[in-house]
Amino acid sequence: MSRSRWLALAAVVLAAGLAACSVVGVGPSQPQTISVTGSASTTLDPDVVIVTLGVQTTGPDVAEAVADNNRRAAEVIGVFRAAGLDAADIQTTYFNVYPQQLYDQIGNPTGETSYWVDNTITVKIRQLDQVGTLLQTALTRGANSVQGVYYSVEDPS
Repeated sequence: MSRSRWLALAAVVLAAGLAACSVVGVGPSQPQTISVTGSASTTLDPDVVIVTLGVQTTGPDVAEAVADNNRRAAEVIGVFRAAGLDAADIQTTYFNVYPQQLYDQIGNPTGETSYWVDNTITVKIRQLDQVGTLLQTALTRGANSVQGVYYSVEDPS
């Protein structure tokens, strides 16, 4: 290969390499971004208490068992109404009546049926200093289970 051809070939290779280098920096610019990841938590003093109470009754006659349950549930609701709670803050959230087959001492069915009535009342109490007294009074007036006492905030935002 002659010297002039060698120089021409080297010039072409060098030019192509330089062209490739300059093309890398040319073109649309990439958008610049900032990415941030974080977490936070906060605590608030509760300003409401959600109380869930149960009134369960049983009896051999379905009508009598329901009537007894309704009377006791009304007494429990009356405790909260007498304390000045708003009617919107007192709700029946569950009600169920179901039969239970009765069995003798060795496990044989007796042919008799008892009816179980379950009534759940949920109350939102805004005066936290009254919670203990109201629960105690409700339990003496017919509630026979406390299914939950939850401290919360009215406006979690």
